[in-house]
Amino acid sequence: MDEDILKSRQKMDDYQQCGTEIMQTHQNSSIEAIKELMVNALEMSIYLLRHEGLEVIRIPEQKQYLVSMMTAVYLKYWLEDDPRARDNLRHYMREQEAMERGVSIDKVRYPKGYQYANKKSHEWDVMEGHIARQAQAENRSYYRDPQKKRHGGHKNKMGYVQLWKREMSAKGKLLILDLLLHRKNIFETSNKRDHKNLVLEGYRSYHELFKPLLPEKDAKSIHTPEQNRRYVVTAIALHEMEYTYRVHAIGTLTRFWLQESKRWGVQYSTLWKSNDIAEPFYQFWARSARIETESMLRLLNAEGGERMMEYISYDVLSSASEIINSFYRIDGLDYWYQEIALEREMFLVACMMKLPHTMPSWEEKDFADARQFFETEYPIYQIYNQMMGGNQRMWLEELEPAALDECSTAIKRFYQNDEAYSLQHAYNPEAPMRKEGHRRLVDYRQNKPKRKFKRKSDRS
Repeated sequence: MDEDILKSRQKMDDYQQCGTEIMQTHQNSSIEAIKELMVNALEMSIYLLRHEGLEVIRIPEQKQYLVSMMTAVYLKYWLEDDPRARDNLRHYMREQEAMERGVSIDKVRYPKGYQYANKKSHEWDVMEGHIARQAQAENRSYYRDPQKKRHGGHKNKMGYVQLWKREMSAKGKLLILDLLLHRKNIFETSNKRDHKNLVLEGYRSYHELFKPLLPEKDAKSIHTPEQNRRYVVTAIALHEMEYTYRVHAIGTLTRFWLQESKRWGVQYSTLWKSNDIAEPFYQFWARSARIETESMLRLLNAEGGERMMEYISYDVLSSASEIINSFYRIDGLDYWYQEIALEREMFLVACMMKLPHTMPSWEEKDFADARQFFETEYPIYQIYNQMMGGNQRMWLEELEPAALDECSTAIKRFYQNDEAYSLQHAYNPEAPMRKEGHRRLVDYRQNKPKRKFKRKSDRS
C-alpha cells in the first residue's frame, strides 16, 4: 500500500510540474496556457484510457475540437473560482443599462427591473441549492480540493454567471428554465389565458439569448472591457445551460424525428412514443449516465473531497450531426460513452496539472482573448444558426399547428421521462429530483419571511 501511495504522489508531482512549465511558457496569455494544458491532457488521457482497456482513436480535426471544447469548460470553472470576478446585482444591471443606452454608469442610478431581479434572485438561491445537491449525488467525477478556502468578504456579491442568470430571468428571457425548474407539470401545453404554446415561447426566448454572440458585420470593431466581459459571460452561461439541460439538443431530436416520419411515411407520434427509439437518447442526453459506464471512468485521485460535475457530455455544437449518426450507428451508444469518458479524463488530468482556483485573477486581456476564442475556436453562436431557417425564423415557428403541438408534446415527454428514467440510472438512486426541487421552491414561497415596513412616524 505504501508503494502505491508513493507512485500516486509521484504521478501527481509529474502532472503539477508539467502544468508549471506550461504556465511559465505562456506567461503573457492565460488562454493560450489553458489550451496547451488541454493539448497535453488529451494525449495523456488517451494513453491512460488505453491502459484501462478503452481504445480511443481520434483524427486531428476531432482532437482540435476536443481541446477547444474542454478549454471552454475550464474557462467556466476558472471564472467561477476567481474571487475578483464578482459583483452585486444592482451594479451589474446598472453597467448593462449604461452600455445599452450609451451613457456613463453614473447616469444610471436605479436600473430598470432591478427590484424584480432582486426578488427572483432569492428564488434562484433555492433552486441552485437543489441543483448542487442533485449534481453532487449523481456524479462520480471531478473533485475539489477539500482544503480550498471559500470566498469571503463579498457581501451581496455573486459570480458573473450567476448574475447573468438572474438578470435574464428578471427580463423574462429564461422562460425555458422557469418551465423546467419552477412548474409542477413540466411544460404545460399552453397558457389557457393567452392561448400561447409555452414550449414555442420558451424556445424562442432561449435562442434569442444567443443573438448577442453572433459575429459583427464590422470585423474591426473595438470593444470596451465591459463588452468583452459580457460576451464571455454570456458564452460561458449558455454553454453551461445547454450541456446541463440539453434544450437545443432535445429540440434538434424532435426535429429529426419529424423529418424521419415524413421520409418513412409514418405518423410522427409512432417515433417519439416508441421506447425502442427513445431509450438510447434518454440514456445519453439525460443528466445521469448508465451505471455500467462507471467502469469507463478512471479516477486519477480518489482522495478528493466534494465532487461537482454531472456525468454528461460538454459537446453542444455537434448535436444535430451526432444525433443522426447515433440514430443509425450499429455499435449503439458505446461511442458516446467513450466520448464522455475522454472528456471527463481530460478535465481530470488538466486539473491535476493546474486547478482552476489556482489560476491568476482574470484581467482585461483575458476577457478580450476569451472573446476571440469563443468567436473563432468554439463559436457558441452556431446553436442559433442551427435552429434558424433562411428567413431567420425558428423552425418550430414554421410548423403547422398540428405538427407544432406534436413536437411540443414530444419535447415535454422527453423531459418528463428524463426524470423517471434517471431514477433507474442515476449513480445514486436517492439523488434529489426535480419534484423535490419544486417542493423546496413552493415551501420557500409559502414560508419566506415577510418584510416589515415602518411608518414614517416610527422612523423619525
